[in-house]
Amino acid sequence: GNAEMKGAELEVVARPIAGLSLDASFSVLDFKYTFLDPQAGGPTRPTGPQFGMRPAYVPKIKWSLGAQYSFNMPSGATLTPRADVSFQGELFTNGFNSQFNRINPYGVGNARLTWRAADEGWEASAEVTNITDKYFYLTRFDQFAQTGVTDGQPGRPREYALTVKRRF
Repeated sequence: GNAEMKGAELEVVARPIAGLSLDASFSVLDFKYTFLDPQAGGPTRPTGPQFGMRPAYVPKIKWSLGAQYSFNMPSGATLTPRADVSFQGELFTNGFNSQFNRINPYGVGNARLTWRAADEGWEASAEVTNITDKYFYLTRFDQFAQTGVTDGQPGRPREYALTVKRRF
């Protein structure tokens, strides 16, 4: 078939003062089928894509925000906390949209604290991902066309990590 798509995307990185870094992104997409081949969907093929449905894995809206500030320590080392959050709107995993292949909107927050030695030879970070331990799906598949039997891949749960790096 044919479709009309209109959208916008914006990405911004700002460093308003020394040590502070802010980043953000936003995207929106409006999608409309203008023609559907009768062999693929539409009124003559009720199990195929229909007017008003969205293509697979295309949310209408996505955004993210992040901030970090690098503190200079008396030793010359730096300590940098960072926090970020991202959001993805509703999407479907099949061109024939249904409750059985719908992924609900979700947001995920993360935090990280990084220490870097003055000579930048050593670095250590502690982080937490998916801070709220939000349960969400990355993929979802309708096994037997509209029977309610689905499977899916959940996103990662809350995780903690400690990383140590040495540069030579």
